[in-house]
Amino acid sequence: MSAEAPPQPRHYAEWLALRAAIGWVQRGDMHSAARKAAALARLGRRLLKSPDHWARVNPRLIFGEHLTDAQYNRLAQLAFENIFLSHIEGVRASDVAFDTDGGETLRDAYAQGQGVICAAIHLGSWEPGLMHVARLGYPLSAVYRHANNPLAEQMFMAIRQPYGIGWIARRDAKQTISVLKRKQMLGLMIDINTAEGGVAAPFLGFPALCPAGPARLARKFGAPIVPMIATREAPGRATLRIGPVLEPLPGEDDAAFTARLNAAFTDWIVDYAHQYNWLHGRFKSRPDGRLWRRSEPLASMMGERDTPFLTPSAKLLEALA
Repeated sequence: MSAEAPPQPRHYAEWLALRAAIGWVQRGDMHSAARKAAALARLGRRLLKSPDHWARVNPRLIFGEHLTDAQYNRLAQLAFENIFLSHIEGVRASDVAFDTDGGETLRDAYAQGQGVICAAIHLGSWEPGLMHVARLGYPLSAVYRHANNPLAEQMFMAIRQPYGIGWIARRDAKQTISVLKRKQMLGLMIDINTAEGGVAAPFLGFPALCPAGPARLARKFGAPIVPMIATREAPGRATLRIGPVLEPLPGEDDAAFTARLNAAFTDWIVDYAHQYNWLHGRFKSRPDGRLWRRSEPLASMMGERDTPFLTPSAKLLEALA
């Protein structure tokens, strides 16, 4: 429990509710967990107005008129189901069995002896995916968002303790750097809407503010970046998919490298858009300093796209059928 932020009375109420909820979702098998996630998603769409708004808006900024209103509504529903199931998997990561696609790429990158930056996004079974990397035998530390409630933070870290991962709060730059100094593996989520200190680069072909850290750390420490996702194949089964290694080119600036890094995830997100986290304002902090509110007209937002809308894949259309 952090001395900087002692628990307030509301934290105890939140903690009791959260403890009960975690106990509920930990009962039964992962098929039961998926049914619970679907029930929570239906309730969540009615109660969580901001996430529901962005779940309906964000995909339209990417696919435009290539999907129907019914398909967009279905995609938003699946996005809610995915995020609830992802959170359930986060407290039941050991219950998710994994296959690995591209393991030799990760092995060869680590063998270079410069450390590795494992770049991931909020898609599918992302937290069990990080655990799987650690269980493959790699020394992995992952940067994460610290819970605002110190009691919840304490509970989450107790659950994560067996995962074999070193957890670094996002604000702890010193610990982040120390991982690469030790030539180990550092897990970073790169699909963050960075309001301060970000770099402007396209994400899914749309102008966005993105974290500058991956590009700067790769250049400073000579650590290759390995893109990866963890796709959910069925309740309790997932595949860790590892893409080709990326390294900064001579003379390449942060924006250009970040654009290449983002592009490495495009085809994966198009195929598995129903497993992606569309529930936050991924594009709301604009590169020119403006901030989109929920009242921003859709046509105005879509008008800022400067590349053609992406075409949904056959895999995505099948998921939306």
